[in-house]
Amino acid sequence: VELGMYGNEGDTKLSTVVMQQMVGGLQRCRDGYVLITLGGDHHWQGLLRLLDDPPWSKDERLYRSDLSKYQLAPEINRHIAEWMQQHTTREVYHRSQEVNCPIGMVNTVEDLVNWEQLNARGFFTDVEHPAMGSVKIPTAAYRFSRTPVSYGRAAPLLGEHNGQILGGRLGHSGEELSRMRGCGII
Repeated sequence: VELGMYGNEGDTKLSTVVMQQMVGGLQRCRDGYVLITLGGDHHWQGLLRLLDDPPWSKDERLYRSDLSKYQLAPEINRHIAEWMQQHTTREVYHRSQEVNCPIGMVNTVEDLVNWEQLNARGFFTDVEHPAMGSVKIPTAAYRFSRTPVSYGRAAPLLGEHNGQILGGRLGHSGEELSRMRGCGII
């Protein structure tokens, strides 16, 4: 998976180099991927606790300067990768929370739909779609006590509201709408 390896803008080679000098980054587990984003020494210490204080972490080269870990990132990441591949994404995610190490799971849509936390919060709701029947859709990621969110319908079909918008709001006549349909505009 190289999706997380490139920035949205600019030279992708530069973005890749930055990612390669990052300790952690995108790591493969037994059943998927996690993303490790260390923000300081306290996170580094958390990572070492997560990895059960491995012998390689005692290497004095890691502590010579503030940049040492970044300079040795490819070597460190090989060690991290060996450990990660022995564990599932959920094992890594939950254990990382216990040791103060910022690690997020890279989820598939199926993972999210089946995630017990999102379902317990009522993040998804079922709506009736005119072409697909009952479908599960995401709702708001937040809840406010005085402004509840409600979802009464699924996303519209292509062109479903052409008459309302082009005719009702923008004032095009029925004849103009027919002509637009005939020309393939709508």
